[in-house]
Amino acid sequence: MAANGHSSATLAPPPSVEVPTEPRQNRSIGFRAFIGTGVTSVFMQACTVLQGILLARLLGPTGRGELAAVILWPNIFAGIGSFGSNIALSRIVARGEDTVAVTRAAIVMGLATASVTTLVCYLMLPVLLPADQRSVLPIANLYLLYILVNHVGQNLLAIDQGTGNFRRFNVARMLLYPVNLLLIVLAAALGFADVLPFAVALLVANTIAVVYRLYLALRHITLIGTLYSPIQVMVESLRFGVARIVETLYLYADKALLLWLLDVRELGLYTAALAASGVINSLAKSSGLVVFTIAAQSESRAGFQRVAETFRAMVLMWASLGTGLLLAMPYLLPLVFGRAYAGAVVAAMLLIPGSALAGLSLVLEQSMRGQGRPFAGVEARIAGLVVMTSVAYFGSSYWGISGVCFGVIAAQAMGLTVMILHVRHHYGAAFAVAHLIPTGTDVRRLAGRAKHEIAARRAAWQKNGPAQKRSMP
Repeated sequence: MAANGHSSATLAPPPSVEVPTEPRQNRSIGFRAFIGTGVTSVFMQACTVLQGILLARLLGPTGRGELAAVILWPNIFAGIGSFGSNIALSRIVARGEDTVAVTRAAIVMGLATASVTTLVCYLMLPVLLPADQRSVLPIANLYLLYILVNHVGQNLLAIDQGTGNFRRFNVARMLLYPVNLLLIVLAAALGFADVLPFAVALLVANTIAVVYRLYLALRHITLIGTLYSPIQVMVESLRFGVARIVETLYLYADKALLLWLLDVRELGLYTAALAASGVINSLAKSSGLVVFTIAAQSESRAGFQRVAETFRAMVLMWASLGTGLLLAMPYLLPLVFGRAYAGAVVAAMLLIPGSALAGLSLVLEQSMRGQGRPFAGVEARIAGLVVMTSVAYFGSSYWGISGVCFGVIAAQAMGLTVMILHVRHHYGAAFAVAHLIPTGTDVRRLAGRAKHEIAARRAAWQKNGPAQKRSMP
């Protein structure tokens, strides 16, 4: 094994063959990265909401619950089976390793981990689906192909995130959403109203997005050549693997509990409530993605100021937009999703503060993960998982869906508390609780940056737009 992490067993291309390579220079992360990633996430969330509305109206609460049951376990196994290799790959290229060699390793490892994970999930599905949901087992088995697509795609996206190439990162990750939306519209136009066509549409949309990203990769590299050691990647991913397992269980625990504790119709209502309550959280997710890269490219225990700025911005966002969404939810959800989902209104309102706490926690968790401390997030999620399971288990007996929502709120509050304690310990003297509380200066700073970005975009359009129009045939 070569000391630099590259496998000495692979053959490099002949000296006479010139292989185009991608730049190894990592890009600086500025305010534009936040804007671009945020806009992309808002677009993705808008598509997700539209998809949710269409599926809710086409399938009804019971059919929507069955679709959620079909994709639940493949999603869980896809998250667990990668064992954090995508995070390790992102950190490796963020340190300046050969992007081409790491990209080859990303493809090889995605195929390998997906093959093993798909087999395990296939064997476990008959046990994991409740007896009254065995009718969807054939569709769930078909959807197992998602695991292969997911692992390869996530690994390639990790390369873009680690190098700071957020333009390509954002295009590749958002492609799935409009494609899936178009396929849903097509299926509806053809008169389909059962679960199978829409599960296939989601699988095809994921496949198209990954094929596109694979095409971009193969434009710059050949598959034969120096390969960054998969063993080295796995060694580095060990720290993140446990974190990824806990993160995945934490992400889907509420749906799994609903699937087993209540009926599939309740799961359908909860899925609609979750979609309606999380329309704003895409901004927090996008900020977390950028914060990870900032932290990964920073020295150990450095960069807290920018993390704190992002956290305060998210607090301001939720204080304004979240309050508006909370007040509008009793009228908005039945109007958009249909009267059949009126029973999800209370759940959606309860999940809004839960989504806010989750978004804030995610920013801090991504900063710790970028600094090489994934177990901070693990501890926060384990604590939250225990709280969620306990509260949701007993709460669902008395309040149904609302009991599960109480469990989500309690879990997110616990997770945020643990993350703040970890950030305080990691950054030491640079940390103060006051740094996480927004002030008027933050409002003015954000307004100024947004104004400057809009002006820059307008100036660029005025300069290049007319010339581009004249050059068009």
